Amino acid sequence: MKEFTSSYDDGFKEALFKANVTLGISTYNASRLIVAWADSDSVVIHSSAIPRAMGIGFEGELMAVASKTGMSMFRRFNVEQDETLSANSDFIWLERAKYQTGPIDAHDVAVSNRQIFAVNTAWSCISIFGFEDSFKPIWRPAFISSHSPTDRCHLNGMALREGKPAYATALGKSNEPAGWKADILNGGVLMETKSKSIMADSLSLPHSPVYIMERNELWLLQSGNGSVCRFDWENKCVVPVVETGLFIRGLAIHNQIAFVGFSQLRKSSKTFKPLKDKLQGELCGVLAADLNTGAILGKMTFDDPVQELYDVSIFPGAGRHLVVSEGDANHGTFLATGDRLVRVGRTRSESAPWPGFS
Repeated sequence: MKEFTSSYDDGFKEALFKANVTLGISTYNASRLIVAWADSDSVVIHSSAIPRAMGIGFEGELMAVASKTGMSMFRRFNVEQDETLSANSDFIWLERAKYQTGPIDAHDVAVSNRQIFAVNTAWSCISIFGFEDSFKPIWRPAFISSHSPTDRCHLNGMALREGKPAYATALGKSNEPAGWKADILNGGVLMETKSKSIMADSLSLPHSPVYIMERNELWLLQSGNGSVCRFDWENKCVVPVVETGLFIRGLAIHNQIAFVGFSQLRKSSKTFKPLKDKLQGELCGVLAADLNTGAILGKMTFDDPVQELYDVSIFPGAGRHLVVSEGDANHGTFLATGDRLVRVGRTRSESAPWPGFS
């Protein structure tokens, strides 16, 4: 896994430090899940290998990450009381299982009541996952007539409300294979899943809807014009709040601070060629913005090979979070037992005793 470096300004460090959260940032082109937190002196970055990492979903101590051919499942372990594990973190998320889905091009992911929900973009539906089937479709837009792996509308975003998928975004209303590409800049829609109604249309590449229950707020990104938007319930329209001038995907909100991913524009992409005249596409990273004022507080950028991000999420629980995936060299040195994580040495003399046995 090729190494990369990051840089950040004081505004981003201060915003992340004030929020006191660890960010999870997925990059599919570099096949990593990046974590970032701030202390008083710096922003600390770690990364874990996940093939074509896409959507990230949490529920308590569980995390699901969409990957190239499946859903990778992680469990959180509190290691702050264990001196052998806690030197660099308060929590370690260890990959414990994976659902093999096959090529469904999963985008947004959520976990609720220990059930994984994901946007199944190839099949134009929201699906759930288990051992028996690659996926089970549970919802599709009203304009999609049947399930087929033809990416008709580029369904991509999903937000939960009361534990169930409630809102979804797509780049078009087409029922034809790849038909969403016909009006890529202004054909996007925001939908309510229960009624299958379109809440807003003529959107520019909508992504990353986030529903905040405590404030009854629904936020989303218009990637095609670089705006962070709020849905106006009274006037039933999408209102731009933050203008970034960047190609944005991935949105996490803590109080009134938004952390937004931005990506380079692919030089070889004909589909997204019209965006090059509208947006800055030379950098990749995460920005922090104030949702009260619309001001951008600061930015963090990554160098190659990290060129495109998909999701930005916040790990549950204040503290420093590390991720250990099956693709990481040290994954095979960990054992999970009950609520404990045990680090096993390379030789028997270095290994910790197994808890509960003599």
